[in-house]
Amino acid sequence: MNKKFTILNKLRISLLLLASLLTIQSFSQGGCTIYLTSVRDTIACGETLDLQSVGLGGLQTDDFSGSTLSGLWQSVSAGYTIGGPCGTNPNGGVHLWFGTGCAIPREATTNPVDASCGGTISFDFRQETQSGNCDGPDLQNEGVYLRYKIPGGTWTDITYFSPIGFPYTGWQNHSFPIPGPAQINGVQFKWIQTNASGVTWDFWGIDNVSITSCSSFGQTWYGPGVNGFTGDSTQVSPIDETIYSVMYTNGVNDTCYDSLTVYVEQPSIIASVFPSSCSGSDTLFAQATIPANCYYQLECWNYLPPPGAQNLGWQVPNTTPQAYHNIDLMVNGNLQSNYTMIAGANYTSENY
Repeated sequence: MNKKFTILNKLRISLLLLASLLTIQSFSQGGCTIYLTSVRDTIACGETLDLQSVGLGGLQTDDFSGSTLSGLWQSVSAGYTIGGPCGTNPNGGVHLWFGTGCAIPREATTNPVDASCGGTISFDFRQETQSGNCDGPDLQNEGVYLRYKIPGGTWTDITYFSPIGFPYTGWQNHSFPIPGPAQINGVQFKWIQTNASGVTWDFWGIDNVSITSCSSFGQTWYGPGVNGFTGDSTQVSPIDETIYSVMYTNGVNDTCYDSLTVYVEQPSIIASVFPSSCSGSDTLFAQATIPANCYYQLECWNYLPPPGAQNLGWQVPNTTPQAYHNIDLMVNGNLQSNYTMIAGANYTSENY
């Protein structure tokens, strides 16, 4: 009689999406970015994995907290400082400061941003007072302009911070509606001091820059079990290597994509057959490597192909049933369970 041993993996894999570091095939057009992230991209069969999307659209900011310029900026005058050489801002953080040695004119210009449906530009601003090594503007032409420029256009004033009367010598937050002519995709903003008494005079700085747009963004997921999902995190259940993707759009002029491939480790089985001491039988030795949390099934078959399949296969007639179809389950060399098939016709099986 023959004995057949099978391990069938029943994969129930869920995917876990957390704000992690794995992002693949990111693409964007216009003023948005989307990241599809997870804590890892490879799981064992039976494990779960959460996926999360992080979309950035219609909002550009920089608080200089990393002591570096963010991707918001196209150019900043040579000699600028990120820190607090003449004192910190009200929340104690660092800021962009135009102080000793900074070239004149002193300016900070943004990259093109999408303001096609309006919004606001807000920021903290301070002009230095007249005090020794930290000198502030004191002439009418030493103030700071906030300007905008549309593609192909020229710089246009939004406001002017005049030093006369010293109204801006303490950190203050300012917010301005984006002007109608500037409500376009590709507009730039600039803070600029066109005149100063010299590179050791007339200092100023900005912080907490925020350009917000009224654009309303939404997202749509694609992949097995998630098609049409619109939330920012979900769990999915692939049974093999699977690509998940998400589209982020305002439905007008900004659309971006990202995707993530999840790999699933499958069980592997190495088997060998050698003659049994019982005449007419074979013994199967199978070694399975099963990743953590795999679901699997043991099947013990009575399989004797014709023309030899004339008896039940479980016992000699008129005798006690014999354990001819037997499986010992060993884990790391230790016996865990024993499974025995003692009844059934040819070509039948028992499952464990």
